[in-house]
Formats: sequence, C-alpha cells, structure tokens
Amino acid sequence: MFYFRLACGVLAVVGHIYPVFAQFRGGKGVATILGMMLAIAPATVGVALLVFLAVLGTTRYVSLSSMSAGVAFAFLQLLPTFRPVNSLQIWFGLVL
Repeated sequence: MFYFRLACGVLAVVGHIYPVFAQFRGGKGVATILGMMLAIAPATVGVALLVFLAVLGTTRYVSLSSMSAGVAFAFLQLLPTFRPVNSLQIWFGLVL
C-alpha cells in the first residue's frame, strides 16, 4: 500500500509540474508535494513546516524555504521518533 501511495503522489506531482493542457509549463508542485508528504508521513510534516516558516521568516525566499523543508523532511525520517520508516521513504525525501 505504501508503494501505491508513493506512486500516486509522484504522478500527481509530475502532472502539476508538467501539465498536458498547458503545453507542459506548470509550477513547482510544492503544494502537491506537501499533500503527498501529509499522506505518507503526517507527523514529520509538522516539523518540516516549522522549518519552512523559520527559513521563510529569515530569508523571505519561498524556494529556499521549500528546499529546506524537503531536506528537513528527509532527515527527520531518520530519527527514531518518527518510526516506522521505509528506506524508500528516506530516499524519496532526499530526492525532493
């Protein structure tokens, strides 16, 4: 079931970044990735959201905040507090 959710999420993100009806010119897919992360690991998203807000408040760069939250999401999956974790989940967080 985890792989099905992951595949659906990845396809949704790709569809938002490269929409067929807009000649494959879309956005960054940050909101879609947030929704996918909520479905996969909701406990980790709260902490990653705090990282996002802290970086946004400091630098005022949304893209830097999004990347920082993605890296925080991946590393938070390594902590024993957020177990059980799948190794594919860690790699997915790092790819974000």
